[in-house]
Amino acid sequence: DSTVENEEMFSIQISSEDLSIILNINSTVVNIQDDNVATFGFESTSYTLSEGIVTQINIQLLQGSLERDIMLDVQSNNGTAVAGSDFEAVSITIVFSNGSAVNASEMFNVSIIDDAEEEIFALVLSSSDPAAIIVNPTAVVTITDTDFVVIWFSSSSYTFNESEASPQVCVEIQNGTRHFQSISAPLTAQPNPLLIIHLSKHQ
Repeated sequence: DSTVENEEMFSIQISSEDLSIILNINSTVVNIQDDNVATFGFESTSYTLSEGIVTQINIQLLQGSLERDIMLDVQSNNGTAVAGSDFEAVSITIVFSNGSAVNASEMFNVSIIDDAEEEIFALVLSSSDPAAIIVNPTAVVTITDTDFVVIWFSSSSYTFNESEASPQVCVEIQNGTRHFQSISAPLTAQPNPLLIIHLSKHQ
């Protein structure tokens, strides 16, 4: 069969009614070692995740069935993205329980840190269990930068007296989904009024 099982055993005994036969060892134990395997892998070999979110990643039982638990390990490996600054490090044991069959899946979370830039890192699947065969052992994760800057006037019109030395208008700025602020900015001198706003990288 193709079912991953625990090791099994049975015993054999020899007996005789003939008293002239001497039995020194009249029993032995036979162990049956299971040589069936089950195949596991990531649901996908690549993922594109946005910054500032938590995403569930699936591992699937691709072939075989289980009559005992099998443990798999998942580790993250740094690429251009670094654990702790761009994403939360992954080091977790996944358990496929007794009774799992083809297409069963187990999930774990990957958390991308807000304000990460577009970078990559890897997730690696492994197991010390000889009955676990790993295909697609590596999944590459690409972090997409969702930062954007939106600028708009707080009012659709402004009225100033011509004698005003430094008329100002108010500008609203939204940076990505996180930062929001208002800036009062002076207009340059007449006859051609010009509004100049300086934005730093993290403004």
